[in-house]
Amino acid sequence: MGCSSSKGVSRSRPPPGVVDNLAEDIYVEIVGYSTSRDDLLCLRAVSSKFRGAVATVAVAHPASFRESRLVCPCHRTPASGLSPRAVAARAAVFGRGCRVLEFHAPTTAHFREFKKFASFGRLVALRVQMHRRDHAEFLSLCRLAPALLRLGLETRLGEDEEEESLGWTVKFVHGLYSQLSAACPRLEDVDLPPHPHEVYSPAESWAPLFPRLTKLDCGTNASNHTLRVDRVVKALEALPDVAHLDFDGVSLGAGDLPRIVDAAGDRLATIDFEDACVPVGDLVDCCARCPRLRRLTLPCTTGCPDLGRRLGDVAAAAPKLAGCIFPEDSYIDDEDLEPFFAGLALTHCEIRLSDYATNAALYCLLNGPSRETLRIFSVEHAPGVTIRGVLAVVMDCPRLSHLRWVASRDSEDLVDDLETIRDVLAPKRFHLPRWPGRRKSKTDVADAEVAIAVFFDVVLRARGGGARIEFY
Repeated sequence: MGCSSSKGVSRSRPPPGVVDNLAEDIYVEIVGYSTSRDDLLCLRAVSSKFRGAVATVAVAHPASFRESRLVCPCHRTPASGLSPRAVAARAAVFGRGCRVLEFHAPTTAHFREFKKFASFGRLVALRVQMHRRDHAEFLSLCRLAPALLRLGLETRLGEDEEEESLGWTVKFVHGLYSQLSAACPRLEDVDLPPHPHEVYSPAESWAPLFPRLTKLDCGTNASNHTLRVDRVVKALEALPDVAHLDFDGVSLGAGDLPRIVDAAGDRLATIDFEDACVPVGDLVDCCARCPRLRRLTLPCTTGCPDLGRRLGDVAAAAPKLAGCIFPEDSYIDDEDLEPFFAGLALTHCEIRLSDYATNAALYCLLNGPSRETLRIFSVEHAPGVTIRGVLAVVMDCPRLSHLRWVASRDSEDLVDDLETIRDVLAPKRFHLPRWPGRRKSKTDVADAEVAIAVFFDVVLRARGGGARIEFY
């Protein structure tokens, strides 16, 4: 019985010394073949030599970080997520190589262990979801990461907590952000939650606390908010690196936009007017005043009347525009889009929720300079755009690598769409594979959806990208 027991032990665990008598570089090479963080953690438990090798490899192990990025979801129970002890173990192994960290801290104990990732001083990007009661722990973590460039924060109350009981006032929040700016003076991109009773936008309130900001948010959740243009102008004068302006949901009066743009000088590269109200003349004038403008999100036509007939003027005013997003509920049709597409070489184009754009708009895009430059294309909830138009963009734009198409099943018979693909590609001698579930007669709708999605994804993956196709 004793012999059989010892043999059983020897088969499950190597005899002492077997894995500890190799050269150190051998262990490092073995660990280098690991493909996940879990593999590294297992190897770390084998022996002291493997433990040292894992410490060496984990710093730059690409598979363990997905390009040095570590995302850790946590829950209250270890069974459904990482326990505080597990967080501590990962910090010990992977903390030195972690530069981008995202986590949700459901308890203060979790938060304290996540602080160990920052103790190495290498974090450049951080996104945190936390209870408001843990604000002191959050601030302590940020003080350990003075090299942070990007910071995102989401806060919430506990089930039995109230903002007043935590002292979470507007003044307190602004004070917390002031301490953050002192702790992380290099921050360029901050996404911080407004207080529920905050009536002013970041541009009007706390944004100047972060002198290296590159994006200025002028939007607010408050209803009927009138933007204090003087405050925005002063913020732009105090923030010389701002190149991106966000007017999402902002109502701008006549002359407001030119004042703001003049304060920014010629450094603006991106402007977002989604859900904004702005005079169309000011918008065109804004584009002309921004020679470095490369990306533009247009307002919906309800907030900017006559935008459709002035799209050609927008293109003429911003000849170097490379990316454009047409927002939801825009009454912009093919005739409006033709002069816009004719004058621009776009690399990124998105059309969202349009009842008026059809395949003809896509053909206008292909007849312009964008045919040779387009890399990213998205069309969502546009019943007039069918598979024939999307297919033309994919096959005729040689640099296109990313596609998103969201369409209704009712817009066209998906089974016949497969035949459309075959008819269009036949002259190009592009042979299609046998689709899943294909029968000698007709493919059913479910298989047609899979086949269409697979086809576009296969084509674009060959160009280094991919496709996201959704039918509803």
